[in-house]
Amino acid sequence: MSYFLQVASATWVVLSLAAMPRGAIASDKPISVKMEVAAKKLLAGDYCPYKVVIANNGVSTVTLSTSLDVQGLIIRMEHRIKAEKEKKGLDWKVMRIHSAQTEGYLEGETQLEGKRSFAKFGSAFRDGKGGLVFAAVGTHELRARVKCPIGEYVTEPIAISVEERSADQVTLIHNNSRILWIILDQLVPTEPGIELVSDLAKDLEGGLIRDSFARKVATDKFRESGMLGDRAVTHVAAFEELQRGLDSVRRDHLAITLAYDAKQKKQWMDVYQLIKELREESTSRRNLVHELGMAAKAGKFVHPEE
Repeated sequence: MSYFLQVASATWVVLSLAAMPRGAIASDKPISVKMEVAAKKLLAGDYCPYKVVIANNGVSTVTLSTSLDVQGLIIRMEHRIKAEKEKKGLDWKVMRIHSAQTEGYLEGETQLEGKRSFAKFGSAFRDGKGGLVFAAVGTHELRARVKCPIGEYVTEPIAISVEERSADQVTLIHNNSRILWIILDQLVPTEPGIELVSDLAKDLEGGLIRDSFARKVATDKFRESGMLGDRAVTHVAAFEELQRGLDSVRRDHLAITLAYDAKQKKQWMDVYQLIKELREESTSRRNLVHELGMAAKAGKFVHPEE
C-alpha cells in the first residue's frame, strides 16, 4: 500500500507505508493500541525511549482527534514499581501526558486511514517532579492509556528490569537530568551542541543512557560537519551506519532526526529515502511528507519514478 500526497494537479509524491505494524494482532475493535520500548533491561537512573502505536483495524478512516477538542488525542503514560504494588498496594501513576495541550501545539483534526497505523514517540526518564522514573532497583512496569473520540484503550504492561548502578553515576544523571532529557527526547533537531554534550557523554558509564548519548554526539557531529570519521557522506549513508545495533524505537528516532536535518539543508532525495524508513505514520512523518510535497510543487524535488 502507498501513501499519496497530491502537491499539484499533475505532481504526486508517492511514499511506501506499511499497512499495519509488524506484530499487529487482528481485532474486532475499530482500533488497537500497543507499546514498544527500546530495552527491557536497564540500570538505575536509566532512560528508555518508547513508541505507542495506534492501528486502524478497519478499512474506513477513523478520527483520532477533532478540531473542536482542545486537548486532542491524549496519551497518558503510566508507571509502577512491582514491589511497591505488592507491599504497599500502590498502583499505576501517570508518568507523562502526551496531548496538544500539554505539549503546546495545535493538533486540529487527526485522521487515520484504514489498515494504517500512527505512532507517538517519547521517553521514560524524568517523573515530572524532578526525580528519575527508574531510580529504584527492581521490576518496573510501563503502559499507555490512549483516549480519543472512539474510546479509551490501554496497552498491555511491559515489564522492565532495573539493575544497580553506582551511587555516583545515579547522582550525575539526576543532577543533569533536565539537559539529558531535552537532548535525548527531542526528535526535531536543534542546533548541534557537541561541546555541551561531549564531556557529559564521556562521564556516563553503562546503560541505555550512555549508549544513546554517545550516539547523539555522533549524530550531532555528522549534522555539523557532514562527515563520518574522515568521510563525507549523505544523510542516508549516515543513517545506514549510525543505525547499526539500534532497537526499532531508537532507529525511528534517528531516521526522523536525520530527515529533518536533510530538510533544513534542502537535500530532498535524502528526506524522501529516510521517510521510507518509517513504518508508521506520525506527526513528524506527516510534516516531512508535507515539506517534501511543497518542494516538489516548487520544482526542487522530482520523484525518482517519474
